[in-house]
Amino acid sequence: MRRHMASAPTSLANRRPDCRHVPSGGDFPEGCGAGRAKLLLSHIPSSRTLSFHGIAANFNTTGHAPSGTSRRGLSLLEVLVSVAIFLGALTAILFALGIGQRSELSARLQSEAVLRCEAVMAEFISGVREADASDGNPFDDDDTGNWTWTAQVESGPGADLLQVTVLVEHRPGGSEPNAAFSLVRYMRDPQLFLDSAIEGPAQ
Repeated sequence: MRRHMASAPTSLANRRPDCRHVPSGGDFPEGCGAGRAKLLLSHIPSSRTLSFHGIAANFNTTGHAPSGTSRRGLSLLEVLVSVAIFLGALTAILFALGIGQRSELSARLQSEAVLRCEAVMAEFISGVREADASDGNPFDDDDTGNWTWTAQVESGPGADLLQVTVLVEHRPGGSEPNAAFSLVRYMRDPQLFLDSAIEGPAQ
């Protein structure tokens, strides 16, 4: 009788907790983490048991899902941030393209202004045009009417020298010029050649 009474506490202490039933307080005894998962799965229909089988197999003794479980989809905040980044990048690209186009147009107009100004100055130096001041003259080969040239003729630093200044401007629609170029040259007064030609035969 004493032997059975002495072994009773030992058998009670070594007995495993009963995890088959949910206690009234809702808390499982210690060591029933896996048992709780199995009990929860037993109440799920068979059609859903397979989908949760992998999750139940990875439950730890605390009854929580592993930290490495991946989630699907994006949150609204992540979508908004992605859209904002995309729109910002697109705006920067369009702005850079606009700057490139304006720079290309400005360079092309400036090159054309240089060529037109040199052509007008060559006409003055060669005597094709008279050395007279003029303002707002159009070009014969300009169909748009945006190109104009202006000439100023002044006395030069030496005797019988003239200072000729030619300015070429591109005014789209009569607005402010977006391209301009000017040249300054010194030339002998053409009147000297006329006087020499007249005095020569008389002598």
